[in-house]
Amino acid sequence: MLGHLCDSAINNIHRFINIQYEEQPLVIQSYNQDQWVKLQNYQERPLDEICNLFIALNKQIINILSNIPKEKLSYVCDIGNNQLKTVEWLIKDYLKHMEHHINNQILMKNYA
Repeated sequence: MLGHLCDSAINNIHRFINIQYEEQPLVIQSYNQDQWVKLQNYQERPLDEICNLFIALNKQIINILSNIPKEKLSYVCDIGNNQLKTVEWLIKDYLKHMEHHINNQILMKNYA
């Protein structure tokens, strides 16, 4: 699951940067999550490597988000099915996604 969150961070770094300068609405491309996890081979890597990657990627996201001008938070992206969302929504959705997996899958698995 932590590997999936790394892949999510990689894809969202791309989105958070591109939406600031590409023509609007930026069309958000989905990615094959299962293939990303499989091809990154997270299952065979030491947990501390994956944790370090997760931390580094999310530090970069914090850096990117901290530098988005307020006026760009209302820039629009198309997340599919003709759903237009703002940068602000995209940021909140990323955080909810990460919180969901950490709280409901990673932490709960460790307490079960």
